Amino acid sequence: MTTLTLVQNAGIAIDQAISLIISENKIDEVLEKLNEAKVCTMKMEQMINPPVPPKGASLRREICNAFGIPEENIFKHSRKREIISARQVYVYVIRNTRLKDEDPVQKAKRDSEVVLGAHIGFDHATIYHCEKAVQNYCDTEPFFRDLISRLTNDIISGKLEMPVL
Repeated sequence: MTTLTLVQNAGIAIDQAISLIISENKIDEVLEKLNEAKVCTMKMEQMINPPVPPKGASLRREICNAFGIPEENIFKHSRKREIISARQVYVYVIRNTRLKDEDPVQKAKRDSEVVLGAHIGFDHATIYHCEKAVQNYCDTEPFFRDLISRLTNDIISGKLEMPVL
């Protein structure tokens, strides 16, 4: 649908609602017509101002792509190795990447195990475990070492966004 069609549909629905109020006083039908206008208006707004992905989504997307999992699964309570590893890398990168001129409040939040744990839907002990596990992976597995290095460099260079906690 084009914006013009949506505007016309919204206008028609509003006109019909007004006519029903004046002529027949049918409240239920009026509400239905006003809801149609509201839906058209919302669709227009989405076309004009598409939704902006939340900050940090690009970091999540990169990590999920590296591990071959859907982005919505990274914070899922699961025992699958690829999901756990993706979440651990996510936490490790957030906690260990240092940015120049970073907002002190965001830095304090990233340094807080409780805040970061709440962000990913787990407790503070999970944060400690994630850091330890990824550090061990980095010491033994080139895939993890290269991935962490690439993600950290991409965040520092501005290619990826650090999530806002």
